[in-house]
Amino acid sequence: MILVSGVIYTSLLTGYATAQKATNAAFPAPAVANTAAASEDEKSTVDPTDKVAFKEMKARLKAAKINLKITNDLEKNFKNVSNLRWHSEEKVTVAHFNMGEKSARVVYDKKGNWLFSVITYYKEQLPKDIAAMVEANYGGFDITLVQEISQGSVAGLYKIFLETRTRQVQLLIYNDEITVYGDFKKG
Repeated sequence: MILVSGVIYTSLLTGYATAQKATNAAFPAPAVANTAAASEDEKSTVDPTDKVAFKEMKARLKAAKINLKITNDLEKNFKNVSNLRWHSEEKVTVAHFNMGEKSARVVYDKKGNWLFSVITYYKEQLPKDIAAMVEANYGGFDITLVQEISQGSVAGLYKIFLETRTRQVQLLIYNDEITVYGDFKKG
């Protein structure tokens, strides 16, 4: 039940995040930290007693460190990334990108910590053992979409969308166990 409520929360949050307008590179540029490398004009305009300027530089440095943490995590955990777009909200930063035929959404908190990821793809990319399990239990249905969700220690949770001419079914598959998440009649 905890797993299902976590998936519901994740689905709501990811649905909200994708409904927002994505921007290219929402990360702020870091401030010049090395004053020796700064131009003569920049050196003469920075007052060493200006607390506001130093507070702003400190905030930009903190943002740059968080951005580096996020980009390092993304590079380490996801390969063949293309069409990378960033979206920031008050409490999260979201990376949207493609990995070949798959699209991904990875969410980080404001400290740069990974929260969860959702990788979306079609039947052809579904692992064969999961596809066989769905076929054995829902043979008359077509798989229309797959979302592979990872959150915390939970990895390998699949949300699978199925349909026939008259019905739509949403399944959750985790640890070889199938749970019906939604069952709707087409109108």
